[in-house]
Amino acid sequence: MKSLKKNQKSIPKEIKQVWSIFCYFSISLLLAILLANKGWEPIATNQINVKGNINIPKEQIIEALGIRAKTSLLKINPKELESKIQKNLPIQSVAISRRISPLGIDVEILEKKPIGLAFRSKTSGKEAGMIDKEGDWIPIFESAEYTNDLNQLIVEGWSSRNKPWITLILNHQRESPKKLKKIIFNNDGQIRLQTKDFLLVDLGSKKALLKKQLDAFDELSRSLSSDLKNGSKTILDLKNPEKPKLFFQKKEI
Repeated sequence: MKSLKKNQKSIPKEIKQVWSIFCYFSISLLLAILLANKGWEPIATNQINVKGNINIPKEQIIEALGIRAKTSLLKINPKELESKIQKNLPIQSVAISRRISPLGIDVEILEKKPIGLAFRSKTSGKEAGMIDKEGDWIPIFESAEYTNDLNQLIVEGWSSRNKPWITLILNHQRESPKKLKKIIFNNDGQIRLQTKDFLLVDLGSKKALLKKQLDAFDELSRSLSSDLKNGSKTILDLKNPEKPKLFFQKKEI
């Protein structure tokens, strides 16, 4: 009698399990049919959905993906596209996924945030751009809108060779009392800074001393009186960080 009751109670549970298995295989079969019918259809540009872009135009992102005409959904490798777009555009992170219904590709990006303006030399002349907090170059897109805050920091002479020193200076700036206005790289390798308190800070060309020079600059920024820190006149020579020199004169940069 007890065993009969147990069998009666177990029947609904078994039916639920069978029904769950049936639903699972039905959905899997439906997806397989959709994939077979839609997976080999070519992807058009209007089927690429882009999210998260603020300054980079959608057309620029689609172009950077490099999807050839008549490429089917199944032939698209999201990881390869993610690697390609990060290499070609100023993007901090990107996630790309394929969509069966409706057929398409979803691209979600996080752009690098510009913190200042930058200029670099090219064969055609001087090119204007921007930098992020790591010192990476960010191109200026015509259709984008940028704030005037970018004028508060300018990098003259940006190059991939100078990028490590830009990164070091920017990282040091975050915990520094000095208010950095300009980083200048000369063609001969000389580095100069302009801040709120100093017309010019001459660091020279010995990159191995840069960290010591920045530390010495911080110490002087804290200890010097306001009379000695006059942004329109004071020039600080830190080529030798152990023997800093102050000059007072007017000089255009």
